[in-house]
Amino acid sequence: MDAAGCSIFISVTIDLINDTFEPTYDVHALKVWPNPFSSQLAIEIDLVSNQRLQIELFTIHGQKVIQQQVNLGQGEHLVWLKGTADLAKATYLLSVRNAEKIWYFKVLKQ
Repeated sequence: MDAAGCSIFISVTIDLINDTFEPTYDVHALKVWPNPFSSQLAIEIDLVSNQRLQIELFTIHGQKVIQQQVNLGQGEHLVWLKGTADLAKATYLLSVRNAEKIWYFKVLKQ
């Protein structure tokens, strides 16, 4: 609420979702596959150093349906997102976050 007692709603639209990944100083590669997926969704990542990743999956309405945290060492990793088999067929927004950056991917469950 603001000073006058009125409710304030903030709406954020993310339209910077694409299938390309630009390497950063701490992440060499990041890929989400298969897309579309039917039961399992994988995140393939190549890290420069040890990192904690927060992985979240949202409906197109913003409801968080999956949250997973992983601690990974330097190098290449394959992380399977848990709980995707039970999801309804729909379009989802996947976020992968480290201490410095958040990457977004639009994924489709068939």
